[in-house]
Amino acid sequence: MVKEIRPLISPFLSLLFNKSLTSGLFPTDFKNAVVCPRIKKEWFDASQLKNYRPVSNLSFMSKLLERVVQVRRQAFLDDGDMLPATHLAYHQFHNETDDTPNESLEY
Repeated sequence: MVKEIRPLISPFLSLLFNKSLTSGLFPTDFKNAVVCPRIKKEWFDASQLKNYRPVSNLSFMSKLLERVVQVRRQAFLDDGDMLPATHLAYHQFHNETDDTPNESLEY
């Protein structure tokens, strides 16, 4: 449904997210989550509370704002060349299987 109205809500979300980032405030309503108990393993005893873990479901707008912050942070770090080459997990389009030699490992 959100994809269908994206052209209509994009300007408003952009304004809201930019205001949030420039003010440094995270909207209070975005902090609300629906917490559901989920059993850890299907063979655990469902009558024991210790066998459950909480799962928080945030609103899609909270997730969108989180993604905006992540993309901007990554661009800031990449543009400033602030991440060492050895931290491949934090570089976009890189992973541990790259052909770059790792000279820090000693066997």
